[in-house]
Amino acid sequence: MIVFPCRHEGGTLIDAAVAAARKWMPDEPILLVDSASPDRSYARRVTQPGVHVCPAENENYAVGAFWHAYEHHTKSDFYYLFHDSLMIRDDLTDLRDRECTAVRWWPAARDHGWGWDRDGNELCEWGQSEWELFVRARFPETFQGCFGPMAAGSRGVLDELYALDFDLIKAADKWQACAQERLWGAALNVLGHDLADGALQGA
Repeated sequence: MIVFPCRHEGGTLIDAAVAAARKWMPDEPILLVDSASPDRSYARRVTQPGVHVCPAENENYAVGAFWHAYEHHTKSDFYYLFHDSLMIRDDLTDLRDRECTAVRWWPAARDHGWGWDRDGNELCEWGQSEWELFVRARFPETFQGCFGPMAAGSRGVLDELYALDFDLIKAADKWQACAQERLWGAALNVLGHDLADGALQGA
């Protein structure tokens, strides 16, 4: 299943993303998880066999959409967790042969390089406090950031993250959504997944 979070405010970006996915992976179901879009006219344009728009009222950005797909579409055994700005340019079904494949990664560290929120607070402090509050694992000193976060992976990988209570870390604004790139990378590393191995766009 290809999962696209979508907050539509006009334009045709999501139309292009769905069209590209349909072209290259015509047999893969597509789920668009709506994030309280002020304009849902896109739903009529993109709805077709194999494409489902879910009016989830998701307010937790991309990661909220990803966890919605995991929790409500349990029959899927593999998920392509992409943003609606990503245009698929090839058949990616061979990624099913791998447990987890990141779109892009970079070397990251626990205490610097995360950026700041709207009030100038360091996002690393927010991310680590959320991790310590919810996640059943120690936060690593160094790890690999997961761009997006976007990745393709088996349901088993999401099961592992869910077992850590990682799904409880929510993104309430776009700054926290950015911090999720590092949180997802760290969590996947903790579970033993090397994001540098086979990343679609490298580092």
